Amino acid sequence: MLEKTIEHQLLRLHVLLGDDEQQLDEVYQAFQEIDRSGKDQLKNANEVESVLREFLSPKNMKTIDVEKLVARFPAPNKGFDYTAFCNTLQQPPALQPQQQQTGRQSPSKRKLRSPTKLQQREQARMRIDQRLESQRLLMESVRHKLIRGVVGDDIDGYHGIQTALHRVDVAGEGYLDANVFMKKFIQRLKCPLTRPEREFLLEQLRAQSTSKGESVLDYEQLGRICNLSSDDSLSESDTEHERAKPPSPSRTSQLGSGFLAAEKRLTEFLRTPLAARNISTPNSSQDGDTPRSLFTGAEMFLEIAEGIDRDNTGLLPEDGEFANWFQG
Repeated sequence: MLEKTIEHQLLRLHVLLGDDEQQLDEVYQAFQEIDRSGKDQLKNANEVESVLREFLSPKNMKTIDVEKLVARFPAPNKGFDYTAFCNTLQQPPALQPQQQQTGRQSPSKRKLRSPTKLQQREQARMRIDQRLESQRLLMESVRHKLIRGVVGDDIDGYHGIQTALHRVDVAGEGYLDANVFMKKFIQRLKCPLTRPEREFLLEQLRAQSTSKGESVLDYEQLGRICNLSSDDSLSESDTEHERAKPPSPSRTSQLGSGFLAAEKRLTEFLRTPLAARNISTPNSSQDGDTPRSLFTGAEMFLEIAEGIDRDNTGLLPEDGEFANWFQG
């Protein structure tokens, strides 16, 4: 038989559930487990009833009007605010004096407990909010550093990231070992990641790569995790600032001193006006080291060499693809 008013029902629930602090904590945790949205609310009366049945006997359940409970503690979209419900159960509801007497003890004379547990939960939620904010800042910092690209690559932005990762992923499966990902991609970023940033990025990638094991990363999730798109690239000011910086030793040393000297001579030759160029005729002797044409083959050689050197080490083996290319 249902109690007359919602206050009577709350009083019964206070005696059955709220009078035991540990049990009330268990009720709150049960609500949290069924709350998939994490918004401290349940969708309908059926979910509320399923939780209450875990702690109340069938006889006591018959005295509770779950629909009235939902209406008493409303949440957006006709939901049930279980946080306010549990907070209310900590104290007995205010009834008329003749209605306050019970066989055990007057609820008004019971010792009121301070809302320590709920305060702790509020503080826990505040810590969660702070953690989410710190994660957002970490993600923004990681995203900015990724967009600047990898040492040795002229392509920045999302396309530069894809190119660098595809070069490391020789098998083309979309997965990389965590150690390979760190050594051949993360450690070669133009703007190195801090330790918290590295740990955050690896944690997020591992969470999206559980099907392949903890040591294998689905690097294609990098764009989604860091909110990257094909339109992301360095701004004009960032590009100019990057060009103003002197090239890093690791970038210049990969090309070799001989190639850089030849490239410098070629650049000077191309910038020289046609009238001032001292191009020798077939019958004359060629005293200087002037290129015979505007195209020397250096660009083609560099492009083929970079295709063979997938790890970007700056070295080529004497056998294999390099030897086959010359023989062809």
